[in-house]
Amino acid sequence: VLLSDEMRRGEIERLRREISRAEQELRRAEGKLANEKFVQNAPERVVAGEREKLDVNARMVETLSRRLDEYL
Repeated sequence: VLLSDEMRRGEIERLRREISRAEQELRRAEGKLANEKFVQNAPERVVAGEREKLDVNARMVETLSRRLDEYL
């Protein structure tokens, strides 16, 4: 699908914002999981939820980055 330059720039900016958001969530989850006290004291379901967030956001960054590369 061919996009106008304006639409293409808009899509590039949207993808960059989404990547930034996913990277922030990824860093947040990494920080929590790197904290031994959090991992030891939090309920297992909470720790598992953070591991899931880590996985989901890592995949999202990868997928969105590939899509962004297609526009650049």
